[in-house]
Amino acid sequence: MDYRYGSHMVYPIEYHVVWVTQYRYQVLSGEIAEFDEADVRSV
Repeated sequence: MDYRYGSHMVYPIEYHVVWVTQYRYQVLSGEIAEFDEADVRSV
């Protein structure tokens, strides 16, 4: 885990990725959705 240091603080660097289509249409479904979710979570 990487840490960022400030003058009076230390905090971990974390990322939050949100992938949303316009109007929140469900583009991915079935096996493709499961594969993509597993691939993204493994990073």
